[in-house]
Amino acid sequence: MHDRTAAPSPPPATVNRAASAVPRHLRRYLTLDDFEPQARRLLPKFLYGYISGGAETDAARSDNRRAFDEYGFVPRVLRDVSGRDQTTTLFGKSYASPFGIPPMGSSALCAYRGDIVLARARGRGQRPDDPLGVLADPA
Repeated sequence: MHDRTAAPSPPPATVNRAASAVPRHLRRYLTLDDFEPQARRLLPKFLYGYISGGAETDAARSDNRRAFDEYGFVPRVLRDVSGRDQTTTLFGKSYASPFGIPPMGSSALCAYRGDIVLARARGRGQRPDDPLGVLADPA
């Protein structure tokens, strides 16, 4: 039996939390849409319009948004993810992830050395090449 007459031990003076992999300045952004107001404030108007907009009446952009709105994610917590794998095959070639880097010649306008950063990321991560060859690996 437990001795209930003994004084309970006091709680610890500080609580140590696990370190987050997300940098502090990015923790307030929960979805991609959360980045848009900040981008609108920080980017020059022409650049924001180029990145956020679509061609002409934005019909293709709106159609894509509606198509993706039909999908949802089911949160699953406390699952073993140690064996997860995002490898996918496209046209007979295997890639580390199903996400590619699209051709965007103005990457360097969006971020300092953005074109170089994207090219190196593509090379390290075995991402699909962009079809127009806009990103050249500088290494």
